[in-house]
Amino acid sequence: MLKVDSYAFTKALNSMEPAVLRAWGDTGKYMRRITPIDTGYAKSKTKRAPKRKIVANYGYAGDLDSGTSRQAPDGMTKPASEQFADKFLPNRLRNI
Repeated sequence: MLKVDSYAFTKALNSMEPAVLRAWGDTGKYMRRITPIDTGYAKSKTKRAPKRKIVANYGYAGDLDSGTSRQAPDGMTKPASEQFADKFLPNRLRNI
């Protein structure tokens, strides 16, 4: 039989939440940093939003994210997601 101390488990999960939110913030900054620059409009409209969202609020966001720019041939979502999973989240969780 497996016994779980629900108080300890909940406490551990609660301590992870701030780390996950900070890693998400790191990801938003990274995505904005790798957004291609022509006039700067796309970068200025790429922002972190509540509920762990990154919003690219411009009409050609899908085109840039599909890799149409030489500055971001892999788009922005895939590299940002990889950085979140491989770097930002592990680094933040390591510090709790």
